[in-house]
Amino acid sequence: MSVSEIVIIAQAENRLAFNLKKRAKSPQFNLCGYKIGVEKHGSDVMCIDEKPLFIAQTFCPTCETLIKYGQGGDWTGLEDSINAPFENIEKSFNILRPLISMFPVGKYDLKAEELYPVSPYNEFFWNIKEYNPHYRCRHWDGFIVPTQSPKRFNMERVNYYRGKHNIYAVALKIKNISYLLDGHHKASAATLDGRKIRCLTIQNTWSDYFDKVNPLRSTINQAKTAIKNSVECNFPAELIESASKFEVKRDA
Repeated sequence: MSVSEIVIIAQAENRLAFNLKKRAKSPQFNLCGYKIGVEKHGSDVMCIDEKPLFIAQTFCPTCETLIKYGQGGDWTGLEDSINAPFENIEKSFNILRPLISMFPVGKYDLKAEELYPVSPYNEFFWNIKEYNPHYRCRHWDGFIVPTQSPKRFNMERVNYYRGKHNIYAVALKIKNISYLLDGHHKASAATLDGRKIRCLTIQNTWSDYFDKVNPLRSTINQAKTAIKNSVECNFPAELIESASKFEVKRDA
């Protein structure tokens, strides 16, 4: 990974603004935009280099966004530091520097917050199926959307995180939707505990979208293949039940 240049602009108790002036050469996060269908509906593919994380498809400006997951991220080498208990926002920022350096150049916010580990419909957040209402995201501020395939689910890992309230997940926020980059098992544990998941959320402050790059056809094909070949997971009944009973405060 090449050396990146990141400068802190402002800092509060649980929030930090920074300017990424130079990004790492590899790997890199990119948001690829492309049009599909006769009516040229817009779709975005978030990828790490050419590996797709998710596809977000919007059919019109006022429509809900249809979310489909890709292959998930590989944070090899970051697991121990990401799993360290939260102490303060600056220390978390320094821990996440290798991840942050992968994003496009620009100004960002890093915020420590609590998010719901269920959908607004009281569904377990990871129990995603195509055309399930969970995929249809509108006014999802405060909730999380998965980026990893359900086949990665491991109940032993979930039990490991039970009761560990000071362990944070990591999310990328685009258009008020928080895409979970790391912490799927942490969020699953929070669901069983009946509590929100504590999360370090990264958001671009200049616009809702990153500067889009022209996608490689191979990236789009990889994303479609990953979705087509993904397998559903029979999650434990206690997770589904815990999500259905989770207390969600909806806007009036």
